[in-house]
Amino acid sequence: MLELLDPKSIDPFAYDQGYLAEIRQYSLLPDNRIGWNYCMDYTWVAMKCEDFLEAGMKVVDVGCGPGAIHGYLEAKHSLDIIGIDQNRWKFDYVDIVGDFTDRKLREKHDLTNLDAVISVSAVEHNCLEDHRRVIDNCLECLRSGGLLVATFAATYGKSRFFAPSSQWNLNKQDIESIYGKKFFEFRYWRVWLRWRKHQELSKAYKARYGSWSLFAPPFLSAGAAIIKA
Repeated sequence: MLELLDPKSIDPFAYDQGYLAEIRQYSLLPDNRIGWNYCMDYTWVAMKCEDFLEAGMKVVDVGCGPGAIHGYLEAKHSLDIIGIDQNRWKFDYVDIVGDFTDRKLREKHDLTNLDAVISVSAVEHNCLEDHRRVIDNCLECLRSGGLLVATFAATYGKSRFFAPSSQWNLNKQDIESIYGKKFFEFRYWRVWLRWRKHQELSKAYKARYGSWSLFAPPFLSAGAAIIKA
C-alpha cells in the first residue's frame, strides 16, 4: 500500500489519542525535538506497526539516527530494534554504522530473514536509482510475511532535488515504480491544503527553514506499508 500522509486520518491518532506526545519522549535530540514533518511520519509508522510488531521479532531501522520512533517502538512492543545508519550523532540509536545495501555488511551482522524493516524519512536522501536499490534490499532481507514500513518525500509534477534538505522529492510515477505498488488515491493538492492549514506543520517548517511562503510546503510525506509475499 502507498499513501500520502494525510492529517485528516493521522491527526486523531497523533493528538486525540496521544500517540505523538508519547513518541516525542524518545527523541534523542535536544528538547525531544523532531523533524518538521515528523508529526505525520512518526504517527503513521506507529499506526502501521501497531498490530504487527511483537516481542522477540527481528527488526531493522534503516537510517535510524536519533529518531524518536525507534525508541518508541522498542518500548511499546518490547523489542530490541537494530539501528543502522551511515552517520553518528552525539546521542543516537545506531548499532551498526554502514550502508544497508552493502551485502557483506548485512551478512556480517546477519541482517536476513527479518520480521520487519522500518525507515523514516531516510531513503529520500538517495537519488531515484539508489532509493530503488535500498528498497529492493529491504524487501530481499524480509522473511515471507515480513513487513516493510517506509516514509519518504512526495511531490507533484516532476521528481526534483530539494537542496535545503539534500533530498529527492519523487512524483507518483517514480514512487510506484520503486515500490511496485499503486496509490489508492493521490489527491496531492487536497492533502497539501491540509498540511498548509495544519496546527503544527507551518510553525515547524518556518522554524526549520526560516520562512513559510505561499508555495510551502514543497513536498508531502508519503508512506509504503508492504507485506512481503
